[in-house]
Amino acid sequence: MSRDITDYFLRDPRYLIEDGQQTLVETGRDGDAGESVWPSLLVDFSRKGMQILSPRPLQIGEKISGVLRATDGQLEVKLYGTVQWQRGAEGQQFAIGCQFDEEVDWEVMGELFLSGILDQKMAV
Repeated sequence: MSRDITDYFLRDPRYLIEDGQQTLVETGRDGDAGESVWPSLLVDFSRKGMQILSPRPLQIGEKISGVLRATDGQLEVKLYGTVQWQRGAEGQQFAIGCQFDEEVDWEVMGELFLSGILDQKMAV
């Protein structure tokens, strides 16, 4: 028996945040000045996108920017992308999925693992 797989797609693995880490992403609407930047909590991360918990809602299709920093200040990654989905989460938070404009380089992924931001456990 054959199975039609045309409706299936593969996506890059999403990595969880290292246990005990509270990694913040300095989030802003693309093109806005610095006064409209706020901290969001990083939930998971892949080469093509990330999930954050944000205190502010965003619109699907909205362009956003984010800055991810290691707690020791040794690593800073600037990211640009588009909101793909949003749903309400616990409290006044919004779970937001963002697809990056460009894939994150393997070298940067390695630095995120070495800095202790990302765990090698994958999200399901």
